[in-house]
Amino acid sequence: QPEQQTKEVVMISGYSGTGKTTLAFELKKKSTKGAFVTGKFDQYSSGEPLSAISQAFGELCRMTVKKGATLCKEIEDVLRAELKSEVYLLTQIIPDLKEVINQETEHAEASDDATSEARQVRLNYAFRI
Repeated sequence: QPEQQTKEVVMISGYSGTGKTTLAFELKKKSTKGAFVTGKFDQYSSGEPLSAISQAFGELCRMTVKKGATLCKEIEDVLRAELKSEVYLLTQIIPDLKEVINQETEHAEASDDATSEARQVRLNYAFRI
């Protein structure tokens, strides 16, 4: 029941070689409800902004697509109702989201689109849901 669902995020940090990945996969074994996804910042994708978030949400998108078109449509409806054309921002960070919403999302030009601060504000808004 949606009213009783909770959203939880666990972030694990530490120095290389300390067992963070092992810990994450041990947590995954014990996870019985919901979706468990992982994303990893590493030296090879450190230049890519939000790479770990993109990986984790990409995995979640692929899981969603496997569950069928009905769930994808429900998610698309919620995203579009909340974000309208700003769904484009999420598809730029999470390319797999295009498979969930089942179409290319056109970027609606906004008057303040040129400033990185304005883009950051809209991105923060998009991630609040």
